[in-house]
Amino acid sequence: MGQALAVAFGAALASALMFSPLSIGGGGLVLFYFATLPLLIAGLGWGHHVAGLAGAIGAAAISIVLRSQIALAFFLMTATPAWLLTWLATAVRPARGPDGTPVADFVPAGFIVTVCGLIGFAVTLAGIAFLFGFDYETYRATLSRMVGQVVDVMAGRSGGTRADLTRLGETMAAILPIGTSLTLT
Repeated sequence: MGQALAVAFGAALASALMFSPLSIGGGGLVLFYFATLPLLIAGLGWGHHVAGLAGAIGAAAISIVLRSQIALAFFLMTATPAWLLTWLATAVRPARGPDGTPVADFVPAGFIVTVCGLIGFAVTLAGIAFLFGFDYETYRATLSRMVGQVVDVMAGRSGGTRADLTRLGETMAAILPIGTSLTLT
């Protein structure tokens, strides 16, 4: 019990530290993508209960240090998918073999991969709604402006025209949700 609790606290703090740079405006995008990993390791090694406890501890730590909204985003976008995947990966269903003897039957790998895809899609939609709201035009305008700011810095080096840059921003606004969903899967 003590070892599982220690693992839960360690995984929670590691995951919260990986999640927090992006939420406070730091450049920790790579760390954000790996924020689920400590929870998954704890859940696969010590059981899905430890992953759930670690997710709750991590959300509480983020809520104390940062804000409640960021803790809610951590819990819904990082901790809950990690708990669900570890629960599915370690779930054993009772079954009978061909001769009637009891055997262990695990959740099929294809089902777990499908759940991963659905989680990636849901987390992408939640992230877009969290950052930009539910209005597509606001999302497109904000993302075009953000890409435009980056491209303005690059324009001096590349010699591209403003029309090219605007078209690039609109293309990125259309492609980014698909790409994010694929990387979160």
